Amino acid sequence: MVDSLAKLSMDVGGKDLVYSLLLVFSGMLMDEKDKECILDNIQIRISVLSELVSYPHMMVVQETTLQCLVAFSTFPHPKIYTVRRKVVQAAILSTIRNGMFVKWLSDAGTHGSPSLLFVIVHQAFLLLSCTELSVFGSY
Repeated sequence: MVDSLAKLSMDVGGKDLVYSLLLVFSGMLMDEKDKECILDNIQIRISVLSELVSYPHMMVVQETTLQCLVAFSTFPHPKIYTVRRKVVQAAILSTIRNGMFVKWLSDAGTHGSPSLLFVIVHQAFLLLSCTELSVFGSY
């Protein structure tokens, strides 16, 4: 499924199929039995999601991808520890570019843990300190 998401996301003609597959993936994230399957190849899944978070053809794909990334915060900490930085960085950079940072923080506060909020804010400050102002648009 992740391979299909990666390949279909390159073509604007497959945007509806990308969204449909992403909905199936988000459902898998919520199902306890499917979580183990997702954890098997978590590096690959996070890499694909970090690309989809800035999908230019459908805003709903970006929002659903962000929800999937937030859902990873409910996984056991030892399982996601190695990829947590990549998840947070991809999500923050994308949300800053799309003006959705506050909405994403709200989602993380509602569905995640307080420590996740701290990590998000901390990573945002680190990224902002080493990122060009062009992230925010032209001034």
